[in-house]
Amino acid sequence: MQHAAHAAAPQQLSALQLEQGVVTLPLSASKADRPIQIPFEVPPGKVFLVAALSGGTGGAILSIQRPDGTSLAAAERAGLDNGTYKLYAFDLRTAGPGEASSLVAQISVTPGTKGFRNVKLAIKAAGFGVTRE
Repeated sequence: MQHAAHAAAPQQLSALQLEQGVVTLPLSASKADRPIQIPFEVPPGKVFLVAALSGGTGGAILSIQRPDGTSLAAAERAGLDNGTYKLYAFDLRTAGPGEASSLVAQISVTPGTKGFRNVKLAIKAAGFGVTRE
């Protein structure tokens, strides 16, 4: 898995990075900060995103944003809400035709917490033998 540069500065993740899997350097934000946004390109033929927030302290939430700013619903979400570990699966077939090629990972502060520190995002695009219609 590749390591991305610190994502506090805007950065684009390539389709190749998403196909191989990528882990960001530690991310931190307070409730006064804007959400961290990491744009990425989905490799052709991939229909799922598997992502995890792990490590650090505090509370962080991951969402995947479409180009129009609406959120893509997580097909599955499991884990702890204390910044320790959260696993997400997103079905890109629900993104709409042509929208799944360019999306944004957004990491926000969990409501009711002061922020998060040293949380890493791991993200990978997968096909699992399923094709987009």
